[in-house]
Amino acid sequence: MCPLMSLVETIIHNYNSISEIPILFVKAFTMNLPVALLAQLLYIGPLVRKIFKKTKKYW
Repeated sequence: MCPLMSLVETIIHNYNSISEIPILFVKAFTMNLPVALLAQLLYIGPLVRKIFKKTKKYW
């Protein structure tokens, strides 16, 4: 998810300078990856597991 969203963000915000997109993509990806990884491990993953455990009894 992080690489795809970093690429989309890079293309949307820098569509005038196509030659710089690979460099800007690598920069955006390296900045987004730590935040996305920590969010997944600390907040989103546990929240989704808790929701699925509570809704599992309804299946």
